Amino acid sequence: DWVRMARREAVYADCAQLPPLVLRTRRAGDYMRLPIGRKKLKEILIDDKVPRERRDSIPLIALADTQEIFWIAGGRRSCLAQVAESSRDIMKIECVKETTTE
Repeated sequence: DWVRMARREAVYADCAQLPPLVLRTRRAGDYMRLPIGRKKLKEILIDDKVPRERRDSIPLIALADTQEIFWIAGGRRSCLAQVAESSRDIMKIECVKETTTE
């Protein structure tokens, strides 16, 4: 699973530290907690060179009823709810790209 994490296809979180989450797209005012501090989602997407036309369609895992983003699917993860040796319940969230065959 380290390969999936390295490719940013999966993240792990300590359930005891994690509030309820929702899947949604971006909204004005969204931000993420990073090791360097709080940063606007818009700035993160610009820094990561995400094309403008893709930004509104990227799936986001957000804290319910907030503007805080936990994970940009296929991209960065918040520093919230990091897994530690003391973690007992661990949640895995993965982004699987669907392929269709016709």
